[in-house]
Amino acid sequence: MVTTECVLGLDLSLTSTGLCMAYSDRPAVLGVITSKGSKDASWKDRDDRLGKITYQILEWVQANREGDLVGVFVEGPSYGSTVGHQHDRSGLWWQVYSAYAWNVPVGVIQPQTRAKYATGAGNASKDTVLAATVKQFLDLDIRNNDIADATQLAAMGARLHGWPIDGEKSKLCLTAMEKIMR
Repeated sequence: MVTTECVLGLDLSLTSTGLCMAYSDRPAVLGVITSKGSKDASWKDRDDRLGKITYQILEWVQANREGDLVGVFVEGPSYGSTVGHQHDRSGLWWQVYSAYAWNVPVGVIQPQTRAKYATGAGNASKDTVLAATVKQFLDLDIRNNDIADATQLAAMGARLHGWPIDGEKSKLCLTAMEKIMR
């Protein structure tokens, strides 16, 4: 009996987290989790928000997981980012990483690596990655950058596990696979 495997691609965000559950034997499932915060939020409110986002991610995964979850592939932190609530984004990243790291391997993929895998250029803009993802996955409703990024992360994870969901890739794009940190 063949068991279905799945990998999760996560593009974490405080406002719009993109999710892609890719399966070894069926089309991927996409999702987005949105949240609104306030710049005047208390520390407790901020903590509650991060916990709620994390819980919603775990709940979405549970609802869409069919088979053995063999890996989670998350976009790595953008260390050079100085806009937004960097401290809160970091907190969310670690909460989600910790929620999975005890049970399944977590692959961390830097933004430039994700862009290179999608387009062949590590400095490709988010919109260029979106356009490339829409072209690669005509059967999926790739409607924003967050879902596009999550889909590319899941595609890298699926390829790593031996069941590519995105067909042939150029040698240049495939060099990005060497940069997955586990």
